[in-house]
Amino acid sequence: MAVSSRITGLPSEVLEHIFGYLTAEELSTLSHSCRYLYRSVNELDRLWKWHCKSVWVCYELDSKCTSWRQQWQLMCRDFGRYRRCYAGVKNAWTRIEGYLRDYEDMGTVSLSRALADGVTEEQLLSAETKLGFTLPIEYRCALRLHNGQRLDQPSFLGGLEFYDFSAFILLLPLEVAVKLHVDLREEDGAIWSRNPQYMMIAATTSDAHQGNGLSLEYTYVMALNDCRHMPHGHVVQTMAHNLYSHRKKGIHPAARHCPHGGIIRHHSVGLIGEARSFKDWLASHAESLPFYTVVNKTKLLKFYHDPVWKATTRHWTITVALGLDPTFGLWSAQPDHYRLARLISIPSASYSYRVSIKMHDDAPQSEKCQLVSRCWVIKDSKGHEEVIEGPGIVGETPIFTPGHIHHYASCSGLEDCEYSTMEGHYTMQYLLKGEVLLLPL
Repeated sequence: MAVSSRITGLPSEVLEHIFGYLTAEELSTLSHSCRYLYRSVNELDRLWKWHCKSVWVCYELDSKCTSWRQQWQLMCRDFGRYRRCYAGVKNAWTRIEGYLRDYEDMGTVSLSRALADGVTEEQLLSAETKLGFTLPIEYRCALRLHNGQRLDQPSFLGGLEFYDFSAFILLLPLEVAVKLHVDLREEDGAIWSRNPQYMMIAATTSDAHQGNGLSLEYTYVMALNDCRHMPHGHVVQTMAHNLYSHRKKGIHPAARHCPHGGIIRHHSVGLIGEARSFKDWLASHAESLPFYTVVNKTKLLKFYHDPVWKATTRHWTITVALGLDPTFGLWSAQPDHYRLARLISIPSASYSYRVSIKMHDDAPQSEKCQLVSRCWVIKDSKGHEEVIEGPGIVGETPIFTPGHIHHYASCSGLEDCEYSTMEGHYTMQYLLKGEVLLLPL
């Protein structure tokens, strides 16, 4: 009785301070000790609000709730099993949603409907029954919030496009990923059925929309259990040259037998594009979105922008955005990943880049000109130097007038080295004055 009277005599501010050292689970347990503590714990709404923000990333009460304790209980009923990973996954999706809204508000690209609504626990259980295994917890949590990509909308994960090559990443909806896995298991069960190691969670399409059909040439796979190459939950980008897609209406992927006895060959699992978990993989894309390039208001290209890669000369501004050549199936919008290319057992890494050349709006009309040639000097850390000269750029000789901007994409193969640099100039021919201008970069 003495101890009880001491507790009941404490001011609410002191109780709130003491209970602030407890976790939400400990608070719930404590509330069942006696009626007084039950009332006291329930009345500490500010404390429950803090727990809702830190665990469930909730900043507003649901319409069904009148207190933050009820909000906590509602989230526990809906997402209780994801308590440890929910905040990280939710924050990644929230950042992606925010950037997609920003792109649309700027009028650059419409992606508001790219994200599909989340699935239910019943749908996840049904999918796991078909697959015959349990999905990683972070992947399940992400699907509860958004069921991947709407396949009739532009890719929100972006892609690369230059010359006659284009490939855009699509985060597969649960039903598509399940069907793909089951189809591949029936086609070649050596790696997919008896001891499942990987599951495809993303594939590519040759267009920013899915209309042309999925391609399994470049895919993201997720480890389903601990194996020699990746621990459970890891996500990597892979190349599977033995996969192809039928260009039919809808999704109808098929596969040929690999000479190594499986669809995904172990040596094709790369280091670039790797993430330790699905949450980290999703977060890396969220961090990269602000740096992507928008083209024709329908495409997000994974070319990384950096303020350093910009040159202004008189009435001209030239900017360069960098990406990796998807020939190796190793995409990344993060420059730090480029240094990992030498860790892969390939002779060289090929870098793609997108150049934007703009004549300022205030340039005199008399400076109307045409790009007639370019000269690049490529140097690497081993001392190798290569000079590339030629007419125009990728077969074009654009004409510039005030306000005109020209974009082009190309690539360059760099031998295995720590770093390389490219510098040079464009030769511009004035059409009215007959003079020549060299634009350095």
